[in-house]
Amino acid sequence: MVKIYYPCIVLQKFSELFSIAENKNKDVYEQEVLKQASKSAVLVQMVLAVALLVMAIVYTIFVSLMSGCHIYTMLVSSMIEELFYF
Repeated sequence: MVKIYYPCIVLQKFSELFSIAENKNKDVYEQEVLKQASKSAVLVQMVLAVALLVMAIVYTIFVSLMSGCHIYTMLVSSMIEELFYF
Protein backbone atom coordinates (compact mmCIF):
# COMPACT_ATOMS: atom_id res chain seq x y z
CA MET A 1 0.00 0.00 0.00
CA VAL A 2 1.31 3.44 -0.90
CA LYS A 3 1.34 6.02 1.87
CA ILE A 4 0.31 9.53 0.94
CA TYR A 5 1.90 12.29 2.99
CA TYR A 6 0.62 15.83 3.06
CA PRO A 7 3.24 18.57 2.50
CA CYS A 8 3.20 19.73 6.12
CA ILE A 9 3.89 16.17 7.35
CA VAL A 10 6.69 15.72 4.82
CA LEU A 11 8.31 18.97 5.97
CA GLN A 12 8.01 17.94 9.60
CA LYS A 13 9.58 14.50 8.96
CA PHE A 14 12.35 16.10 6.90
CA SER A 15 13.17 18.58 9.65
CA GLU A 16 13.13 15.81 12.28
CA LEU A 17 15.65 13.74 10.33
CA PHE A 18 18.12 16.59 9.94
CA SER A 19 17.73 17.98 13.45
CA ILE A 20 18.75 14.82 15.36
CA ALA A 21 22.44 15.74 15.45
CA GLU A 22 21.57 19.34 16.21
CA ASN A 23 19.40 18.39 19.20
CA LYS A 24 22.26 16.65 21.05
CA ASN A 25 23.77 20.01 22.00
CA LYS A 26 20.56 21.74 23.15
CA ASP A 27 18.91 21.70 26.54
CA VAL A 28 15.50 20.17 27.22
CA TYR A 29 13.66 23.50 27.53
CA GLU A 30 14.93 24.68 24.15
CA GLN A 31 13.90 21.38 22.55
CA GLU A 32 10.41 21.72 24.01
CA VAL A 33 10.09 25.29 22.71
CA LEU A 34 11.18 24.14 19.25
CA LYS A 35 8.62 21.31 19.28
CA GLN A 36 5.82 23.73 20.20
CA ALA A 37 6.97 26.20 17.55
CA SER A 38 6.98 23.41 14.95
CA LYS A 39 3.42 22.42 15.89
CA SER A 40 2.28 26.04 15.71
CA ALA A 41 3.92 26.50 12.31
CA VAL A 42 2.15 23.41 10.97
CA LEU A 43 -1.17 24.70 12.30
CA VAL A 44 -0.64 28.11 10.67
CA GLN A 45 0.27 26.44 7.36
CA MET A 46 -2.89 24.33 7.47
CA VAL A 47 -5.08 27.35 8.27
CA LEU A 48 -3.57 29.32 5.39
CA ALA A 49 -4.03 26.40 3.00
CA VAL A 50 -7.69 26.05 3.96
CA ALA A 51 -8.24 29.81 3.63
CA LEU A 52 -6.73 29.86 0.15
CA LEU A 53 -8.79 26.83 -0.87
CA VAL A 54 -12.01 28.46 0.34
CA MET A 55 -11.13 31.67 -1.49
CA ALA A 56 -10.49 29.72 -4.70
CA ILE A 57 -13.84 27.93 -4.41
CA VAL A 58 -15.72 31.18 -3.74
CA TYR A 59 -13.99 32.86 -6.68
CA THR A 60 -14.87 29.94 -8.98
CA ILE A 61 -18.53 30.10 -7.94
CA PHE A 62 -18.56 33.89 -8.42
CA VAL A 63 -17.08 33.61 -11.93
CA SER A 64 -19.59 30.88 -12.84
CA LEU A 65 -22.51 33.00 -11.65
CA MET A 66 -21.29 36.09 -13.50
CA SER A 67 -20.80 34.06 -16.70
CA GLY A 68 -24.33 32.72 -16.38
CA CYS A 69 -25.64 36.24 -15.80
CA HIS A 70 -23.82 37.50 -18.89
CA ILE A 71 -25.20 34.67 -21.06
CA TYR A 72 -28.71 35.33 -19.72
CA THR A 73 -28.35 39.06 -20.52
CA MET A 74 -27.22 38.28 -24.07
CA LEU A 75 -30.18 35.93 -24.62
CA VAL A 76 -32.70 38.42 -23.24
CA SER A 77 -31.28 41.30 -25.28
CA SER A 78 -31.40 39.23 -28.47
CA MET A 79 -35.04 38.28 -27.75
CA ILE A 80 -35.91 41.95 -27.16
CA GLU A 81 -34.29 42.87 -30.46
CA GLU A 82 -36.37 40.24 -32.26
CA LEU A 83 -39.58 41.42 -30.60
CA PHE A 84 -39.17 45.13 -31.25
CA TYR A 85 -37.31 45.22 -34.54
CA PHE A 86 -39.49 42.99 -36.68
